[in-house]
Amino acid sequence: MRVIINGVSHKGEGVAHANNKVVFIAGALPGEEVEIEITQRKSKFDRGKLLEITSPSPYRIKPPCPYYGKCGGCVWQHVAYNEQLRLKMQIFGEQMERIGGIENIQNIQTGLTPMDNAWNYRNKVTWHFLHTTNQAVLGYIDVENKSAMKIDRCLLIDEKLNDITTCLNNRNINPKNHSKDISVVLRKSSFDNKTMIAFQGQKPSAHEEYDDISSLSDSLFKVDSNGEHKLFGESYLHERLNNIDYHLSPLSFWQVNSQQNKALIEVVQKMLELSGTERILDAYCGVGSISLQLANRAAAVHGIESYSQAVANAKRNAELNKIKNCTFEADFCEVAINRDNKYYDIIILDPPRSGCDKRVIHAVTNKKPVKILYISCNPATLARDIKIFTSLGYETRKFHLIDMFPHTAHVETVLLLSRSRNIFSENLHPDPDH
Repeated sequence: MRVIINGVSHKGEGVAHANNKVVFIAGALPGEEVEIEITQRKSKFDRGKLLEITSPSPYRIKPPCPYYGKCGGCVWQHVAYNEQLRLKMQIFGEQMERIGGIENIQNIQTGLTPMDNAWNYRNKVTWHFLHTTNQAVLGYIDVENKSAMKIDRCLLIDEKLNDITTCLNNRNINPKNHSKDISVVLRKSSFDNKTMIAFQGQKPSAHEEYDDISSLSDSLFKVDSNGEHKLFGESYLHERLNNIDYHLSPLSFWQVNSQQNKALIEVVQKMLELSGTERILDAYCGVGSISLQLANRAAAVHGIESYSQAVANAKRNAELNKIKNCTFEADFCEVAINRDNKYYDIIILDPPRSGCDKRVIHAVTNKKPVKILYISCNPATLARDIKIFTSLGYETRKFHLIDMFPHTAHVETVLLLSRSRNIFSENLHPDPDH
C-alpha cells in the first residue's frame, strides 16, 4: 500500500491516512511517500511496516548506529537534528491544543534549548541481563524478533559507560547460574568522572562471576527487595551542579543529561523571577536537585518525595552544602501537601512520566499559590494535567522545551502557570507566619 505521511505521532511515528483510518508507521517522516504493509488493525487506527521510501524527506539521514531500529531506544536517528527539534515543538503544541485544550498556543511565550553535541550525552544506562543459548549478556530485546540482543556500545551513553559495557559483555557468564530478572545500572558522575555499577533484581548475584570488577568501576552495589547493598567503593556518586554538591545513591533520580540538566536549572530560575522572599514547595523533589538550586534565591524551600532513600540523600546534600533554609520529607505528595498547613508562593511539580495524580493537582490548587511551575518529560500527561489546572483557575503563561533526550521523541518541558481568576482574591496567605 502506498501512502503519504502527513503528520507525526507523540511517539515519533509517521502518520498517514488510508481507508478512512489513521495509520502509524515507525521510521516514516512527514512529507514522505512510502510503501507500507498493514501489520496491526484496530477499530480506530492501523499500524504499518515501512517497506520502501518512494519519495524521501530532505531531512532524512543515514542513522549511524548498527542497532538502530532493533533496540527501540532511539526513534529519530534517521532525522537531521534541527528537524528533530522542530518536530518536538510541533508535537508539544499539538498535545497542548488537542489534550490540554489550550487555544492559540503560538501566542504563549516559549523557548527551546538544543544540545551542542547530541551524542554520548547519557550519564546513566540500565541494561537487561539477557540469556542467550550459552551466555548471559547485557543488552535489550530485539523489537523485531523479540530475541536477546547483545549491545557493546551505545551512541547515546557516555564513552566510559560504553567501555564498562564492553568489558562486562566480554565475560563468558553462564546463564544457568542467574535468574532472568536482573538489570545492570551503570552511572557516571559529570563532576569527577567516577562510575558506579548496580546489579538489580531479586537475586542479583551476577557480580560474583566478575572477579576483577573492581578494575572497571569505582563502586559496586547490588539492589534487591531488602534495599541497596554496597559491595565496594564509595557509598554514593558525587555530582556538582552550579557549585552545589550532591551525593546520589544507586537508584536516586538524577537527570541523565548533565549538560541539559544545567540548562534546565537556568530556565527554572529565569522563569520564576525570584525576589528572595518566596516560600517554595518542591513536589517530587528527589535528591534536592532543584530545591537546593533555589535556596539562595528564596526565603524557604520544602521538598516532598516518596522514595525515602532520595530524601535521605536530599537531607544529606543540604547539610553538605550548609544550606539551612531547605527541609525535606518522605511521603506521597497527595498526602503531604494536604497535611501541610503552610502557605507557599510557588509550588514546583516534577512528576514521573505518568504525570500528577488528580489528588495532587487539587491539593496544589487548594493552596492557591501565585505560581505553579510544572516540569515534565511527557507532553501528553503534561497536557492532560494542564487542562485540569486550567479548569481550577490557573493559566499557562510561558513554556520552554529542553532537548534532554536527542534522537528520541521525548522532550523536557518547563511550564509556568499563574492564577487567572478573581476567586483567589481572598485568603491568599492563610499562614499567619508568612
